[in-house]
Amino acid sequence: MLNQLLNALGITDYSKLTAEERKTYEEWGKVLSAPELTIEDIRKFVAREKIRANDELFKLDNTREREIFYKVLSHLTAVLDSFIATPSAQRDALRAHLKQTFKVEI
Repeated sequence: MLNQLLNALGITDYSKLTAEERKTYEEWGKVLSAPELTIEDIRKFVAREKIRANDELFKLDNTREREIFYKVLSHLTAVLDSFIATPSAQRDALRAHLKQTFKVEI
């Protein structure tokens, strides 16, 4: 994609770019080739943040503001985790119910 852009601009040789242009080109390349986040990536991030927030809450030298911040962060991450996990948990519960009741595996 970036090569097409360079060609459209009439640039045929990457080495003719200035140092700043090469840096921008490389940054754009990283952005364009970055993988999409998955729900699992987000779940892992939220879980790590929840652990970090809870760990911070146990520090004895917290100021009142830090304590409030980490309480809110802990609560928010717990809610996000529940929000993300709910559809999967509901599907699993429904599958278990159908299997038990109707002997059907879906």
